[in-house]
Amino acid sequence: DYYSNDNNPNDQSGHGTHCSGDAAAVTNNNNGVASIGYDCAIMPVRAGHGGVITRGYDGIEYAVRSGAHVVSLSWGGRGGGGGQNQVIQYAYDNDVMVIAAAGNDNEDGNFYPARFDNVIAVAATDDRDRKANFSNYGDWIDISAPGVAIYSTVLGGGYNRMQGTSMACPIVAGAAVLIRSAYPWMSVDEVAEILLDGADDIGRDDMGSGRLNVYESLLLGARPLLGVEDMEILADDNDDQHIDPGETIDIAITLTNGENGVLAENISVTIIPHDAGIMIENPNIEFPDMEPGDEFTNEDNPFQIEIERDAIPHTTWLEFVVSAEPANANLSRTFEILVGHPTILVVDDDENEEGAAARAIYK
Repeated sequence: DYYSNDNNPNDQSGHGTHCSGDAAAVTNNNNGVASIGYDCAIMPVRAGHGGVITRGYDGIEYAVRSGAHVVSLSWGGRGGGGGQNQVIQYAYDNDVMVIAAAGNDNEDGNFYPARFDNVIAVAATDDRDRKANFSNYGDWIDISAPGVAIYSTVLGGGYNRMQGTSMACPIVAGAAVLIRSAYPWMSVDEVAEILLDGADDIGRDDMGSGRLNVYESLLLGARPLLGVEDMEILADDNDDQHIDPGETIDIAITLTNGENGVLAENISVTIIPHDAGIMIENPNIEFPDMEPGDEFTNEDNPFQIEIERDAIPHTTWLEFVVSAEPANANLSRTFEILVGHPTILVVDDDENEEGAAARAIYK
């Protein structure tokens, strides 16, 4: 509680309680309301009193330091200074998503923190997907969500209706939490992208990408969980399982699709040498579709690499880049390889019992 400078952030006006219910009320319990974020955890941070926010940016910094994944800001104003923007950047740099209400002045004006970069600015719609008559608008809006007559939790128990971009904001925040829970590997930018791409067009360019549709966004986020597990030398010219100058080598990788992923289709694997002295016969290979839990090694259709004949012994790397559908799944893994096996002369100048110098040559 930054207002009273204690550790009791209890709501005093009911605004925070209503917003919390919009984002995170428990679902499927036959009681009250159901939130878009199901029963995600709430970290309450009190940053003002009586509708006036005095320590909002301190609250954002605290939430980031304390492990929040999404920060919902149902407040704002016309001023936006550099120090405040630094707090937003701090959140972004720590992979924390910041979502803010666009304001209720029915204008295209300055409203911060919603207008800062790396903040999802949320406008409000009514039950007919029209702009709410109070909602701010403009080309700085990122997305819209319902904000009229929203039924949610109220201070002291029970439920009631409120309206404002203050309600639309936590609805989007709850959706963001849901997506981050479903796809924990996604960055802030990736979550923002599918939030906006999944929105329904409502015919207004000044209301962002459209009205939130979390179902469509979740579908956009589903992707295979591919992994390159191993690289294997299948054949080389002298069958010693080493990579030597002048040789042609067959190489295979083992690709997996995690059990919690989805069907991987149109899988393409490209090999990229980090060495000008390595030539690739077939740099791109198509892999078969892979169900969740599948594993595949391309031993029947290996990559072929050729090492230049005058290459001196050295260490280099082979990178494998994998792409697949859906959701433009992609990854890369790099393996270190040793080209050539230098002869090492080890000399022991200490005389042995016979008085002769012991010398040995190792390969």
